[in-house]
Amino acid sequence: MGEEQISNTTFISVGLFALLIFSIFFYKFLDFIAYYFFRRPLFVNIPFGLKKLNRQQRGYITSHFPLYNHLSKTKQAVFDHRVRKFIEYHEFAGREGFHITDEVKVLTSSCAVLLTFGMRYFDLPSINTILIFPDVYYSTLNQNYHKGEFNPMHKTLVLSWKHFLEGFDDDKDGVNLGIHEFAHALFASNFGGSDTSADIFNEGLEDLRLILEDGQHMQLIYDSGFLRSYAFTNAMEFFAVCMETLIEQPTEFKYTLPQLYEVITEMLNFSVFREFKLK
Repeated sequence: MGEEQISNTTFISVGLFALLIFSIFFYKFLDFIAYYFFRRPLFVNIPFGLKKLNRQQRGYITSHFPLYNHLSKTKQAVFDHRVRKFIEYHEFAGREGFHITDEVKVLTSSCAVLLTFGMRYFDLPSINTILIFPDVYYSTLNQNYHKGEFNPMHKTLVLSWKHFLEGFDDDKDGVNLGIHEFAHALFASNFGGSDTSADIFNEGLEDLRLILEDGQHMQLIYDSGFLRSYAFTNAMEFFAVCMETLIEQPTEFKYTLPQLYEVITEMLNFSVFREFKLK
């Protein structure tokens, strides 16, 4: 290879490297602009190379998650992909003779994907294993019977399948076991690093803390009677009940508790659900 060819090859390599560096900084700049002015990441999903669900799997979602049916076809494809990946990332195990089926994996995973759909990362690092019991079970963690629980020490989420399904019977009562327990896992997740979604979520947690510490504000929320009383147990339960209520009664939440609604929808970037028509 002659010196001229080597020089051209070097020039092209340096040029490509410079273009790569410029692209990274340009993306970071645009992401910062989106964060600073609109309180959301520049993008959440890249709709390419998506894994698909089969017709039966999608049927499980459409019959249990009305919000999914209001998404565009592209976002439904992204939702399906995230469900597939969430299943791959986590271990599912049955207890007391309960058999883990495809339906169990899809429906439980869909709860997690729904809550994190506005974020870039959706695998919930606070969970490794999802245990399913057929009914209420005895928890060795606090020596009591439970319908569900989240154990951050063991990175385990536990559900009673009977009560998980009951959570979808009435989609306006603000009670959904799956959403509730996965909200605990989301609340406890450590989304560190410089990702914009993580920054917005963590800032939202700080805003929630300020609301919880504002006695007058909390009294107004309590007096509204909108959130069930269990929300006022502690910060984690408050967040979980808020998520159940937001998913099932978004319009009522918006007009009854507008400041709290704004904090939660912003921290989860629920603007990605703009196709969802509030009734």
